[in-house]
Amino acid sequence: MKRLSLVYPVITYRSKLKRNLGFVVTEDWIVGQLYTDNTGNKYLLAAPPENEEHQRFYDVSNLRQETIGVISPFKTNTDKPIFDGDIISVVAYNGVVNDTPQNVMGIDGESVMVEKERQISIPENAEITFSAEGIVRNYNGNFFFEYADFEKVSLGTATIPLYQFYTPDFVPIENHIIDIIGNIYDNPQLSQQILYYT
Repeated sequence: MKRLSLVYPVITYRSKLKRNLGFVVTEDWIVGQLYTDNTGNKYLLAAPPENEEHQRFYDVSNLRQETIGVISPFKTNTDKPIFDGDIISVVAYNGVVNDTPQNVMGIDGESVMVEKERQISIPENAEITFSAEGIVRNYNGNFFFEYADFEKVSLGTATIPLYQFYTPDFVPIENHIIDIIGNIYDNPQLSQQILYYT
């Protein structure tokens, strides 16, 4: 058996498999790390989403090359990982967010501090300061948000660093709601709308 070694220990990739393979292929994405053997062949150690315990090595030649994307360090408000090629919605608003710890009565009658969940919906009467749907792009390891800037129609899309919506701990900034609404491979019409205002 060939000896395999991990190529990039901290990088996770996502891809779809080609059709007409010698094993069953679903529409689901596979997610894993890239390995190489001593002859230079590369493999993605991944598991189907419906059976995460059933990991296997997928030869890179069996992957749909156009769908291979790298994970970003950023997540949505509901902790979903964001990948290169995802289409996300970003909403920023002015309003009161109360996610400070609360006093809650414990089982033994003592007061216990409990973290309140992050806001994942816009409060009533909040003023929207920014709202856009855009595509996450990875350029040389840096992640950007590409969206249609309607104030600069002649320039088409605007691209800004994705980190501008996050704290240094990679948590969405307070008063920001970030959600994944698709990806450019499963939802090409949505990506066309974002890029070309159709």
